[in-house]
Amino acid sequence: MPWNVGDLVPLKLIVPDGDFATHVTVAYTTPSGTGGAVSPDPTTSDGGVTWTAQQQVTLNGEWTFTWTIVGTGEGVTTYTIWVDSTPPVPWTPSLRDVADYVPTRTIPVDSPVETPLMTFDQSTIPSGEQVYRQIAAATRWVNARILNIPTQYYAAAQDVAALRAAALVELSFPQNDNNVSVTEALMTQANDALKMLIAAIGRVTDDPIDYPVPIGSFPPATTLEDFPYSKTSDWGGQQGRVRIQPSQQITVEGGTFGTEFVFGEDADGGSL
Repeated sequence: MPWNVGDLVPLKLIVPDGDFATHVTVAYTTPSGTGGAVSPDPTTSDGGVTWTAQQQVTLNGEWTFTWTIVGTGEGVTTYTIWVDSTPPVPWTPSLRDVADYVPTRTIPVDSPVETPLMTFDQSTIPSGEQVYRQIAAATRWVNARILNIPTQYYAAAQDVAALRAAALVELSFPQNDNNVSVTEALMTQANDALKMLIAAIGRVTDDPIDYPVPIGSFPPATTLEDFPYSKTSDWGGQQGRVRIQPSQQITVEGGTFGTEFVFGEDADGGSL
């Protein structure tokens, strides 16, 4: 199966003859040709037969894993996996870009000192794999609103996506009540930064991007002809127009009256 960049790939080896004298290590080779040892070392829970480990994949392409078995069942076995997906856009934020907005989230869980790593890995909550998924969601959110981003705005788009991803981290992995206010603040910053980016791109391309706004509709304006009776009268030197609406609510235009009105019949015999 294809894996995504940022996935924490589970590794598993079966040593049929394995026992307590068996020791296993696993190394990896990346698509670029570099490599290293998977850390922490593989572990077994059944006396040396089944061995498991994990490795985060950070590049597209073919990854090779080489298991070395020492002791009972000794030997070497190799297998490969294919990584192909993110980054979906050239302005995809890195783990460090997101960490800049939520540094306390990068403190290792079991660390005796609260020193932020300023990135995410298997020792943090959330892990690097989980934050990669938040980054993917954030880039889709930006891309859904701006389909074509000019090259000169890649850095700005990266900042917007990083802000959004940081907000998703706070929202998805709450630690205390303060996470709610931090989430709201980061979401607001991301929304405001997106609007500014949209406006800037519109000025450069002469193709304004419509940011979604509420659309309302209103009934036609009411005119005097809409009422069954209206008349201009003069009470005490102050003129006003009396409107009698179908709902029998009465409003007065023009003039200020401090007198209580009693409506009956006017001089023309009309109902007022």
